[in-house]
Amino acid sequence: MKNILFISILIIFIIYSCIRQKYIVEKFKDTPPIQSSFSIPIPPFDTNKFAKDAKPIDTKTKKHIITKKIVTRNISNSKLCKFFSSSGSNFTCPKEYPVFTGASLSVKGDSIACNGANTQSKRTSAIGSIKQGRLDEIVITNKGLGYTNPPKVNVIGGNGVGASAYALVKTGSVYKIIVTNQGSGYTSTPSIKISKPNVVNTCNLCCKNEL
Repeated sequence: MKNILFISILIIFIIYSCIRQKYIVEKFKDTPPIQSSFSIPIPPFDTNKFAKDAKPIDTKTKKHIITKKIVTRNISNSKLCKFFSSSGSNFTCPKEYPVFTGASLSVKGDSIACNGANTQSKRTSAIGSIKQGRLDEIVITNKGLGYTNPPKVNVIGGNGVGASAYALVKTGSVYKIIVTNQGSGYTSTPSIKISKPNVVNTCNLCCKNEL
């Protein structure tokens, strides 16, 4: 009997709690939510002080300097090596200085001094003469040196046109210039320009033995 009574009271309490909760939900469902706001005060930030205390960042790449010691050698005999001249690509050191060091200095068509002596290369020079407005002849004033092929001959100026000539070479020098066309209209002596020798002159360093 007591158990039945206890169960009955418990059921009534549960039903009452459910009804009361539903009542509260229905009553306050349209009530707007409570809004609240708050802020945390931030102290002032001194940018000038920060910029003054800050250290600049070095963005430059450091350069690494590599030093190399240069070793010098004293050569007691100044005649150990000597320059020898050559024309063209074929060269062999003489027996007195048989070792070629690989060091050389070259020019094309001009003379170069090896140990104070000029190589055998020089441009030919000549002058022309006119007669009755035409190129009469070309006289050689310097035969030149080092020619392996006949050079070009150009007739320049003199107010005329059409004159032409060619050169003949023997033993490396121009020995004769032949006029092939006398041209016309020349009122003054034209200039005769002859091309340089088509050869490469070189000073080659040879030594008595290995350095």
